[in-house]
Amino acid sequence: KVSLYGLMQCYHPQERTSIEQMGQYLSMTEEEILFAYRHWEQFGLVQRTGDHPPAFRYVNLKELTLSNREVTVDMGWVAFKNAVAEAHGYDEKLEKKVFNCYEWIAEMHLTDAMMLQLVNHMVTTHGKRFRIKDARALCEQVAESKPRTAQDVEEILQRDTVVWQNCRKLLRSLGKRNREPSDHELSLYRHWVADWGFTPQAIEEASRETLKGEPNLQYLNGILQRMRKDHGDGMDEKQVAADIADSEARRAPVRDLLNALQLGDIKVSEGLVREYEELRDMYPPEIILLAAEVCCRGGRKGDLEDVHDLLAAWQTRGLRTTDEVQAFVKQVNAQNAFIRQLNRLWEIRGNVKKGDRSLLEKWRDEWGFSDDMIVGCAALADGAEKPMAYLNGILRECRQQNITTPEEAVARHREWKESADRRRSEKRGKVVSEQQYTQREYEENSDLPDWMKKRWKEMTGGA
Repeated sequence: KVSLYGLMQCYHPQERTSIEQMGQYLSMTEEEILFAYRHWEQFGLVQRTGDHPPAFRYVNLKELTLSNREVTVDMGWVAFKNAVAEAHGYDEKLEKKVFNCYEWIAEMHLTDAMMLQLVNHMVTTHGKRFRIKDARALCEQVAESKPRTAQDVEEILQRDTVVWQNCRKLLRSLGKRNREPSDHELSLYRHWVADWGFTPQAIEEASRETLKGEPNLQYLNGILQRMRKDHGDGMDEKQVAADIADSEARRAPVRDLLNALQLGDIKVSEGLVREYEELRDMYPPEIILLAAEVCCRGGRKGDLEDVHDLLAAWQTRGLRTTDEVQAFVKQVNAQNAFIRQLNRLWEIRGNVKKGDRSLLEKWRDEWGFSDDMIVGCAALADGAEKPMAYLNGILRECRQQNITTPEEAVARHREWKESADRRRSEKRGKVVSEQQYTQREYEENSDLPDWMKKRWKEMTGGA
């Protein structure tokens, strides 16, 4: 079709016809048209007159006949094509690929026999529909080795066969059963074996790690790259298995920590492993998990930064052993519980703050007040804008005046209030009724201790 259309253009030219225009008229691709002309060129029926853009000149057969000249036929191409057809049968699409391979013979300085070996190899391993770019890549690989004999070529092709078979087997094990290895995947596999020294068994062993994420060769390349960085080239199956076991041992405690922080859906990355190892420099795993539990009190999610800050605070306090940390956590929990009880008495909401615990420690340990004294004086802070700060001021005054019982504190506080009210009324010129602290009724069904309910009722005059 291409030959006849081009010949018609020679006898009845209308305009200079391009390959692109011919493709539009004949509903063919430019590649198909160029193949057709290269085909007829090999048989001497057209001559190539240019490449950019491609141009061809028809040979005048009548003139050749009258002058008794013969058509110049490329017998090498004819023999090459016939050899492929004899081995694999005639196929028009295969012929196009074979023709491309034939044109590479001169370009890559190979013999016809060597190129025929390569074509037979591609058809045997990839089928007649092999990709021309795969054949080109393999041809360049063969040419780079500068083979001298057919045996040299066979050794290279055999290595390629092993790579292709192993790569296809690897893809099957990763669930990629419906396709053949891509050129990039084959290149990766060759790189792992030839440059990094991994055995096929080692690569297969390492591939099991990809099943924890997205199983593909790019992911596997990252795993092998990390192993090579840690251990150098030339790892075998046992060494890879040992590395995986070691990696799992490093990841397991990180996974436990994420679960404790209610972050179990996060993937354990190498970066998280390194962050965890920084925590391990501070404390052993059991204390790290305890810190995670503390960070997640109240049903909230934690993070590694919270854990790090808490561990740093424990270090600052000089806590080193598990017993010391557990005792401190128990103490903090008791402090939090007591302060929450005060907040319920004051009918306020909110989380217990570090400053609240510091005040409670001061009242108990430094100033020596009992919980009974603190609760009794807390009644005087009922209704204050900042009851903890107000209570701190009351207890400071009690300490300065050596007041040790709630009754004394209430009496002294009432005297102070009455005196303050008189001074204000005299200054303002009017009578101000005695300001009584707010009295609130607590809920009987609250979870406050009985002694605290009783003391609060006594101090506030509740029924």
